[in-house]
Amino acid sequence: MMSKAGTGKLKVDDNNIEILGKINKQKAKYYKSSLTQTVVINEYIDDHSYWITDELPKIVWNTNYTDTKKIGAYICKKATAKFRGSKITAFYAPDLPFAVGPYKFYGLSGVILEIGEDNNHVNSWKAESIELNIPEDMVLAFPDKKTISYREFIRLQDEKDWEEVKRLTSNLNNGVVISIDSPKRNGIEKKYEWE
Repeated sequence: MMSKAGTGKLKVDDNNIEILGKINKQKAKYYKSSLTQTVVINEYIDDHSYWITDELPKIVWNTNYTDTKKIGAYICKKATAKFRGSKITAFYAPDLPFAVGPYKFYGLSGVILEIGEDNNHVNSWKAESIELNIPEDMVLAFPDKKTISYREFIRLQDEKDWEEVKRLTSNLNNGVVISIDSPKRNGIEKKYEWE
């Protein structure tokens, strides 16, 4: 079981991973395919549900470390990378020979059992349990939902953040001058390829 800020569930087969976890009181769902290098994510802005398609960004991993960590019954190796503006550290299990991990993380020579943004424990995931008895008849497939691009979702999210800034500053006294930079992204994805 893999979790981020709450409990979650991880299902893995040769080409797909499904992770269910709790984020902001709503269940976030991720459907990832290593064959097509895409992920479909169900996320929320307020109470509105969006199904989002994103290409998995290329992650260049540095595995030149001797550090290890035991997670469950597995000895995991350390790897680091930059991921969309964040420095991240991962621990992966070579004895689980699948190049998968939570969220949009992949590409190591074993399942990523722990990953997080350096110096930020909020943006992190860690396996709580590992289930290897996956039913043979289990099918993982992208949901048949209308999706928007991740770029469009980020635009909607940024637009909502600006609306909130405007609402919070609308009752200031006349003559008060404030300077507002772009709202800072606190998630693990801080900068995108298109920016």
